[in-house]
Amino acid sequence: RISGITLDPNDRNRIFLAGGNGVIRSLDAGKTWKVVTSWDVTEVQDVDIHALNPNQVWCASAYGIWGTTDAGETWKEMNNGIATGMTYTQTVEADRTTKDRVFAGSWGGLYVSTNGGNLWTLAAADGKPVLDIQQSTANTDRWVMGTEKAGIWISNDNGISWSQVRGASSTQTFYAVAIDPHNPDNMSAAGWDTGVWYTTNGGRSWTNLTRGLPNRNIYEVIYDVNVPGRLWVATIEGGLFHTTDMGRTWVQAGLGTSTIFDMQFTGRK
Repeated sequence: RISGITLDPNDRNRIFLAGGNGVIRSLDAGKTWKVVTSWDVTEVQDVDIHALNPNQVWCASAYGIWGTTDAGETWKEMNNGIATGMTYTQTVEADRTTKDRVFAGSWGGLYVSTNGGNLWTLAAADGKPVLDIQQSTANTDRWVMGTEKAGIWISNDNGISWSQVRGASSTQTFYAVAIDPHNPDNMSAAGWDTGVWYTTNGGRSWTNLTRGLPNRNIYEVIYDVNVPGRLWVATIEGGLFHTTDMGRTWVQAGLGTSTIFDMQFTGRK
């Protein structure tokens, strides 16, 4: 099982995977792979490279967070500051604008570190499991996160303060969130039996787009970096779909019975 993927923004040959048996690295665009973590790093859920320093990589696992400063050659545990019993971490995302700043979504809330993961402090959603966090590429002050049974949360000041989206979605579970690289006011969120939710006004109002999608169980959503307005949705055991008209029509794109945990574009054409 591969739960997450990240690519070095400066070297597309270098890829890291979050695997059940640890972090797996390729230096040749996926031709060969090597597990670069030790035997005690297992059930890795997510992995991320810092855009400002690609030698910094973090992984989120069922047992907490590990990090490396030498591109994966050596790793160390980094759970200092995370509440006891809450170290299960589903997602990790580095702030692409600030050196050593990184966010992690644990079972106890959203945590932030400003020193590369050596110390964490609670940033938002105290006591609520955080399942996914994303930073906008077009407006880096905007972040969005999905939680378990606490809906969608948004920050417009680069993660300093967060607000929960009110309304029908506020008690639902969202496995995945995404921000349109062409327009940061367009965001999407999805989950198991939650379907796909969508906003075009920066999160002030949200609409469910699931009508017409044959599978309401979603594990991943991502906007197309090459086709403005196209949203890709990965269902659980139902294949991959995309829409360019806000869910009025959906096009099946293959991988029929697969469960897709993560997707990334390698770059714009």
